[in-house]
Order: sequence, then C-alpha cells, then structure tokens
Amino acid sequence: ISPYIENNVVCAHNASFDFSVLKNTLPLYGIPLPDCSILCSVAVSRNTWPNLMSYSLPIVARHLGLTVEHHDAEDDARCSAEILLAAFHEYNLSEFDQVNQKLSICPGSIRNGCYSCCSSGIRRQRKQLYFAPEECGKNPDHPLFDKDVVFTGTLKSMPRDDAFALVHKAGGRPRTSVSLEVEYLVMGVQDFSKFRDGKKSSKTKRAEEIRSKGGNIEILSEADFLQLIYAE
Repeated sequence: ISPYIENNVVCAHNASFDFSVLKNTLPLYGIPLPDCSILCSVAVSRNTWPNLMSYSLPIVARHLGLTVEHHDAEDDARCSAEILLAAFHEYNLSEFDQVNQKLSICPGSIRNGCYSCCSSGIRRQRKQLYFAPEECGKNPDHPLFDKDVVFTGTLKSMPRDDAFALVHKAGGRPRTSVSLEVEYLVMGVQDFSKFRDGKKSSKTKRAEEIRSKGGNIEILSEADFLQLIYAE
C-alpha cells in the first residue's frame, strides 16, 4: 500500500490508531514509513458538526445519510472519505491547504520517519490533573491524556477495572458518574447498539443534558475506546 500513501493525503476515522499500527509494524519488516499528510475524519466531524453526541463512524454516517458496513475495512475507508467530502462541501473547500484555516484542523504528517497526529485546532483549557503526575501517562499527545472518562454497560474486551487502569495509564481520569467535566462516556456493545438505534439510557439522557449546558461530553463505542486507548 506504500505507493498509495507516499506523498499523498491519507484520511481515516480515528487516524491516530491506524497510523499507530503502521508506525509500530513497518519497522518490524524493515519498511520505511511513507511520507504523507494525515486527516482524521473524527476530528473533521467534531469541528464540522459540533452538536452530535457521538462521532463513531455509524453515527456520523447516519447523520449524513450515508450507509456503512461498520468494521468492514474497505467500507469504513469509503465512508471516512465521504465524511471528509461532506465537510469540504459544507465549508466550500477545494484545497487541502484550506483545512487548517476553515476547519480549525491541524493535519498530521509523516516526514522523514517522524510522525505527528492530526488534531483539532479547537482547544479547551486543561484542568488540574486529578492523579499525581508521576502516576499518569507521560504522553500529552495521547487522545485520552487529561480527559475524564466514564463507562456504562458491560465491556466485552476487558473488565471495567482494567479499562480504568488503561485510562489512568494514558494520563486520563476514570470516573464513575457523568458530570459537566466528563469528556467521554464509553458504552459497552449492547448499550451502544441500543443508542445507535435511538434508545436512550439514563446516562445518555444525562449526557445530552450536559451538552445542552455547554459541556463537551462525547459518546464512544467500545471499539472507538479501544482505538483511542491503543493510539500512540
């Protein structure tokens, strides 16, 4: 796939995860990282449609009237591209270089083997860390660094205590209840499936109430959480 990526713009949903895989896999086979520019359709979606409760691929796709066979790699890639095109249409963009100015997105890149992630130019003031700094993750660029995270429902991939530990290790703060300070509400598979179908739990309703009061809480599926937690 290197010829498709080299010196091109690459878009992916939760791009930090995809490029973390490339960054850690290619050296094992002696393959150099291809130079490219990177756009994340999650970051683009957040800045283009800020009122969505979740930026999981099927949720954004439904909002835009797109179809997607989620977790089918080819279909996920197609849908990510269509989301990017929809955002470009929304802002009447025609050039990649306009992304920073119009969408407040700082594209990521790989240059000479050095990787930088795509990020939103919209920043919130960081809160005081709850955990002692020496106990937290050391990478301030991790997507969950300095973020408050709540879990609801049963996770299939791990016990909740293990998920708490991973959030802590990434420099985030695991919480037990939804509040104005929480950035992410992670739903187990069954709960997220109900949410995707329009059914609302008490925590979902609480999250919507917080958004209406100016909070920035976002709902993640378990798969979205795993992609964020293992992004480097």
